[in-house]
Amino acid sequence: MKNNQVLLSIVFLLGLFSCDRNKDVSYDIPLENKQLVLYGIIGTNSLPELEIYQTQNVLDKSESVLIEDIENIKAYIMENGVVVDTFEYDSDAIIWKARNVIPNEIKQYTIQVKYEDDNVSSFPISLPEKIIIDSLDYQVSVSSGSLNINVFFSDDSEEEHYYYVIIDKIKDGNIIEPSSPKFWLMTSSKEIGDLPKSIFLEEDLNFNEVDEVIVKLYHLSPEFDLFYERVFGNGNNFGNQYSNQLPPWTNISGGLGFVGSYQIDSIKIEL
Repeated sequence: MKNNQVLLSIVFLLGLFSCDRNKDVSYDIPLENKQLVLYGIIGTNSLPELEIYQTQNVLDKSESVLIEDIENIKAYIMENGVVVDTFEYDSDAIIWKARNVIPNEIKQYTIQVKYEDDNVSSFPISLPEKIIIDSLDYQVSVSSGSLNINVFFSDDSEEEHYYYVIIDKIKDGNIIEPSSPKFWLMTSSKEIGDLPKSIFLEEDLNFNEVDEVIVKLYHLSPEFDLFYERVFGNGNNFGNQYSNQLPPWTNISGGLGFVGSYQIDSIKIEL
């Protein structure tokens, strides 16, 4: 008799839990409406570049955030509030490139994108001042296939500045491996300290395929730090589902993403 009572109790409890699991729960789905996402870079040594995406609903099963009907996208760059150039889509690089304008540091630039009912634009941005490379100290090790470089430069500004160093590899006068910057690995002036400032770079090289390198020092605008600090830094506690996640930092009005600017100084090394 007792065994039958225990069995009935278990069945009753399972029934209760079963009912609980079937209850409807109301919750908000983020990013219910799609938004344009812009990633733009404006520098003095090349034409401005732009990536354009669109956010997805969390229940969207499509595999790509790229916009397929690119013919309906209109992208412009403005100089001091006046449109001076348009962007063209490069299908090989999956990126938009300006046609003609080469920015300079005395003007402000804005990127504007129109697609369907969306009309978004970046906040006006200026180029940071150019930081000059004072000297290089480098060591070549053919046996280990490595190049160690110390880049020395001067920057006595009291404001926090952001730098990035990278090299282009050259053989017989031709760039054989263009640099692919990872700007989230930038260095701040607070990390470096007092003058003279220097940044160390270690690069693996095949000296049979490379006879020169171009060392490039980027001075990045603060927008790079503001964006990547929110993504990779202490501004968010990723992996903790109970923490309050901060929204992504953006300087795009009506959308998401960011536009940053830079200036470059460079020196060539013959190996």
